Amino acid sequence: MDMTTEMLARPSALGAAETVRALWRLLAMKCPATAGHAARCAQHARALAEQLRLPPAEIEILGMAALLHDLGKIGVPDSVLQKPGPLTEVEWHLMRQHPVLSHSVLAGMDGFSDVLPLVRHHHEHFDGSGYPDGLSGEDIPIGSRIILVIDAFDAMTTDRPYREAMPVAIAAKELVRCSGSQFDARVVRAFLLILCGLGHSRPLVCSRPGGHPEPFSADGGGDSPVDVRTPEPAQVA
Repeated sequence: MDMTTEMLARPSALGAAETVRALWRLLAMKCPATAGHAARCAQHARALAEQLRLPPAEIEILGMAALLHDLGKIGVPDSVLQKPGPLTEVEWHLMRQHPVLSHSVLAGMDGFSDVLPLVRHHHEHFDGSGYPDGLSGEDIPIGSRIILVIDAFDAMTTDRPYREAMPVAIAAKELVRCSGSQFDARVVRAFLLILCGLGHSRPLVCSRPGGHPEPFSADGGGDSPVDVRTPEPAQVA
């Protein structure tokens, strides 16, 4: 019996915190890059939840969900996870199963009932175009809406097998561009505030490939600014 099977066979043997850590280590064994992404998402999701003034208990649940949101990728073939090029339609179908797989794994364990919907729905889009259930707007849990923004931002600003990392300012503009469609505009605005140190939550430290911090300013650091100080999210062409 391998470690995964043994853990699933006796889910109550560990406390919730120990189980979360053990599951994250399993993910790290499968794909270290995905586990690193999950750890960053958990840290940033907590900061964003604080900025949105969620209750402490909800922030704790969100932290667990963000750390485990990609757990289902342990069921995705390495050839798909690490493919150095665009995925085929069949491969995308496999990849899009990971929220449901994450949900299924955690559903068999004690202490994760509040985490389940956040994990399942972290790829739902605000306009209803996401997956797996096509939820929209306020029907998507706020924790899932937070994870979606953090997940996308981290994916854009880190190297992937098929492309180099995007500069932080460009990634921020992409979040703004997709506000109201893919992302909850209120969540994006809160994220941009803490990204540039204007919020009441602690500022985020974003790293470029190689671990070097990349600065981000309120004006986006370029000729076409992302103005996070206006009442509504900026519209970027």
